[in-house]
Amino acid sequence: MPRVSKQEPEVSKEPKQFTHKVAKQLKDYTDNIDTDKIKEHSTKLAKGVKDTSVVVGKNVAHGSVVIGKGVIQGSKIVGNGVKEGTIMLGKGTVAAAHGVKTGVEKSIDGVKHFFHYSAEKLHLKKPDLHPIDDLEEEISPYLPTELAKRWYMKNVKLKPQKGKGQLVLKWNRVFCWYEDPFISKIMLPIDDFFVCDKKKKSILNMFFVKQHQFGTITGEEGSGKTMFLHWINWELETHHPELMPCYIDGTKNVSEKNMIKQLMFPFLNIYQKTVSRPFEEISGEELGVYIKKKVGDKPFVLLIDQPQNLGDKALDIIGYLEKAGVKMQCIVAGQKDQLRSSIVGKGLTDSLKFSLDGLDHNLATEMIQKRITAVGGEGIYPFDAQKIGIICKQANGNPLYILKKAKEKVIQLSIDHREELIAQQQNIEKQKEEEKLRKFKEGKEKKRQEKEKLRQQIEEERKKHLEEIERKRIEEEEKYAAMLENEDARLDKIDELIGTVIDNKKSEEKEDKSELKKHDAVVEEAIGNIPEEKTADEILENDDALAADLKQVFEETEKANKDHHTKSSHKKKKGKK
Repeated sequence: MPRVSKQEPEVSKEPKQFTHKVAKQLKDYTDNIDTDKIKEHSTKLAKGVKDTSVVVGKNVAHGSVVIGKGVIQGSKIVGNGVKEGTIMLGKGTVAAAHGVKTGVEKSIDGVKHFFHYSAEKLHLKKPDLHPIDDLEEEISPYLPTELAKRWYMKNVKLKPQKGKGQLVLKWNRVFCWYEDPFISKIMLPIDDFFVCDKKKKSILNMFFVKQHQFGTITGEEGSGKTMFLHWINWELETHHPELMPCYIDGTKNVSEKNMIKQLMFPFLNIYQKTVSRPFEEISGEELGVYIKKKVGDKPFVLLIDQPQNLGDKALDIIGYLEKAGVKMQCIVAGQKDQLRSSIVGKGLTDSLKFSLDGLDHNLATEMIQKRITAVGGEGIYPFDAQKIGIICKQANGNPLYILKKAKEKVIQLSIDHREELIAQQQNIEKQKEEEKLRKFKEGKEKKRQEKEKLRQQIEEERKKHLEEIERKRIEEEEKYAAMLENEDARLDKIDELIGTVIDNKKSEEKEDKSELKKHDAVVEEAIGNIPEEKTADEILENDDALAADLKQVFEETEKANKDHHTKSSHKKKKGKK
């Protein structure tokens, strides 16, 4: 294999020259730098940065203050806007609800027109449209317009204003009321305005639970008998189909046909009530079978107002119901002498015996408060407990007379003291705003205190946690130090034991040496001195005769070995030949 010569690669000289040139230029540049000027320039630059930072900080602080003021002002504007927006929203809701009511009324008019047109073209009986009007009045409190209206009157209060001229026409506006709260009619929904003591309600509840047959509600005119019956009817309708209530209006003379109509009405739909009207063609006996089929074994509750106005044939209808096996409960309402003249319930035990002798002060106050609040008022203003007590005493507790006298009182107040009342309303409005603001501030302060309390609790818990950690650390250190001390003590004890063992060992060795010396002394005394051990060379050097004898023995032994060797070699040669 031919040998390969290794040659070193040639290195170009140009990169080295370039590097030296650059290094020389950098050195010249650094030598010419004036460090004092650089230091001076750096100082000026640092001062400029500091001054600029201060100016920028002041501007930022000023800008933050301006922004904060703007945010506060904006919040106030937004708050006012939200408040006004809420009022406008309420007004818009009411307007929309009025539109819905108008639509419902137009729809009802359309239904009426359709019934009239259909009856005319098909040569049917002229429809009776009174049930539609009754239905509209019955459902009107639950229409969107009435719900929105009640919400609006409760949440959006009227502002007190003087009005035009010197005469007071809209007396209710003096008290910031939307409507007259003292109208002498049953206000709906009836449950929001009905007042009654708990004892009567409890007895009435027991009447239906035990399914008593007969009960009476007596009282003078305006004592609330009709409203009581309407409330019972409204309450029992919520328990349908467990029982079926039927209100019989006997304020006017009731004929046989009218009695049949009122008894059938709870079971009919709107078409049957207005167009087909089956109650016009059914007899009393057939009615008994019809109602028995509808209610079965469930109670059929008759609520008869002014039963003395029921004709003989109308009373016979009730007898047909009994013959058909209808399970009935009957409550009648009227004045005592009128009920005595009626044969309804004769021979039956009166399980109610309600006598509406008038409202006491508390119930009268509750009735007035509910009515005033419903039209946008506050509590019982402009009355107080004393004024209501006087009115209640003047009316002998009669609800109708209480409403009349309360209305007369507020109208007279609005005429004689309009300016004072408006000033009072403005003062009340101001107090409300102040109270609202106070509650807002209290709520805000309460939240701040709660946050501060929470922060302090968190801080205390943090401190306790740190203290607990520090306590555990100190305990661990003390425990570790005690462990080290115990270990040191144990090691010291071990060292002490080792030292003791070594000392004992040394003392034992000393004792052994002393014993050995004693033993040697005893042997020496017994056998004399023991010669010291010497080597063979030392012995021969000291004893020439012995050395000569040993030499002679060695020479004779060597000569004998040579002779023996020679003889053995001759024998081996002879054997080979």
